Order: sequence, then structure tokens, then C-alpha cells
Amino acid sequence: MPLADVKGQEQAVEVLRRAIASDRVAPAYLFVGPEGVGKRTTALEFAMALLCQRAEGGPDACRSCPSCQKVARDSHPDLLVIRPDGTQIKIGKREERGNEPPQIRQLIRAAHRKPYEGIRKIFVVDEAHRMNLDAANALLKTLEEPPPSTVIILIATTLSHLPPTIVSRCQVVRFRLLPRAWLKGWIEKERELPAEEVDWVLTFCGGRMDRARDLDPKGLRDLCSEALGMIRAALAGGVQEILSRAAKAGRPRERAQEVLDILLLFLRNLTVLAWGVPLDHFGDAALQEDLASLAREHPPQVWMRLFEGARRFRADLDRYSNPQLGWEVWSLKASAAAAGDSGAYS
Repeated sequence: MPLADVKGQEQAVEVLRRAIASDRVAPAYLFVGPEGVGKRTTALEFAMALLCQRAEGGPDACRSCPSCQKVARDSHPDLLVIRPDGTQIKIGKREERGNEPPQIRQLIRAAHRKPYEGIRKIFVVDEAHRMNLDAANALLKTLEEPPPSTVIILIATTLSHLPPTIVSRCQVVRFRLLPRAWLKGWIEKERELPAEEVDWVLTFCGGRMDRARDLDPKGLRDLCSEALGMIRAALAGGVQEILSRAAKAGRPRERAQEVLDILLLFLRNLTVLAWGVPLDHFGDAALQEDLASLAREHPPQVWMRLFEGARRFRADLDRYSNPQLGWEVWSLKASAAAAGDSGAYS
């Protein structure tokens, strides 16, 4: 899709379209925002527009020239996408090997070569917040003195996991969660779900397009049951039950993310309910009643402690080589916090 058709990110897109139209493209950008809201799509569309052979100074790619077609097939010689190798983006080997994913050293070497076909070379570092220290330090030198005709686009979920020196050398472009009203219209049009299931997907997609597209309402109910079971086990001090549930939630990583995101949503809403504030647009009446009943069992401070622990775990999830270990740590601390240990998450 052209940059102009990226939905829900009008401010971010306008920054990029103005840069192209005025021929004032920065040497480095940092796209930052929640997962699943279009950062990667926008980065590749921006790259396509910068490499397009027929754009004639306009801010959108033509999508039909040979250059645009190569970007669409991920085969353009002047576009390199760096992705994590395992759980990290690494500095990379000194010598290139065809069977290994490109890392930061490969970016640096390619950045100092002239473009093969166009007037620019574009580098996209996906999940840049996963760079280890060696990789970040190596990239910093290139950001400090960017080679001519080079554009580097970093994609990250948060600024806090990147060195300030990296952030300061990039133009930060912020992405936001997608508006509920826009997502509702998209789900109704594209997925053709019953109204009740549309509400479930809207509640739990968290403003993310990828989840609005992929979430299965039946699977959501299973995830909700799993998350509520973990909360109840923590409140009861049932460490063994939590660990047993965590063993199921810990693998694969995507499953751990889904359960943890729902756990966070429940704990946030339980805190709100415990303070006496009603909920709007949350699942269905039965789920709202379950949460309201559960919230009355403990004061807001307990829910706040549990929420803080889950928030820290979610922020650090990518750093665990095995998410199961993170679940076990959360389980033990959650039981202590629920029992009144205010220092469990200090």
C-alpha cells in the first residue's frame, strides 16, 4: 500500500511524506511505538518510495517500476533488512557467510558501498531494541558519521531499551495504538464476525492491527480462562498451580506474549474496579461480572503490585532465552505480593 494508505498513523506518515516531497530525508530514523501498529509496514513503504524510479519527486511509490517490484519481493540490492539472530541483533561475523542472517557488521560494510541501482541505500533494523551492546556501539559510529546517500531506519517498541546515544542521532517518529472506532469498522468489514465476537476482538487486540486481523474469539476465551486461573492461583498462594500453568504458557514465546498481555489487561482493570471505577467495552457481561467480583476481594494496592510485576515481566520478555523462567519468577513474586509483601517488586 502507498504511504498515504497506511491507516491510523497519519502524523507519522505525514512526517515521512513531507521529507520525501521536500527532498529533506534524514540519514537516520527511529520508528517507535507498540507492537503490531504498522511500523514495519511503514518502514518498507518508505523505503520503496525512496527507491522508486518513477515517483518524480512525489511522496508515494509507483509500485510498478522494477525498483518497486524488487522491494516488494525483498530482493532490491539497495535495501537491507536486519532482523534478530535468535533473541538478539548481534554485531555479526567479520567475514560474510551466505547461510547466516545479516547483522550490524554487514550493514556497516554495505553502507560504505555505493548504491547499486538508485541514488540511495536503505537499511531497516527491525526490533532494534534487541541489539546487544556490541552491536549498538558498532552502529553508533555509523550513525555519528553516516555515509552519503544512506538512510537507516530503526524499528523499536520503546526508547528505554536503546542507548540514549543511538536515540539522539535519529529522527524519532512515533507510532500509536490504532483508534478503536477505526479498528471496529475494519473488523466488521474485513472479518464479517458477529457483533459479540467483534467486541471480543476489539477488547483484546489492544489497538494492534495484527491482533485485530488474527485473533480467534474462541481462542480468546481460552486465553482469558488461563489468565484468570493464574491470577486466582497467585491470590491463593498456590505456587505449584501457578508454576504448572506457567509451564503451559511459557512456550512458545508468542503464546507467552498473548497470555501475559491479557494478564496485564485484567490486572489493570481489576485495579480500576477496586478503586470503584466501572468498565466500558470489556468482553461481555459475564466476564465483566467475574472481574468485578474478583476486584472486591482485595484492595487496589494488591492489584497494583501484581500489575507492576506483570508489566516488568512483559517489558523484559524478549530478554529471556526461555520465557518459562520469566513465568516462574513472576509466579513466585506474584504470590508474595498477593500475600501482602509490598517489597516483592521493589
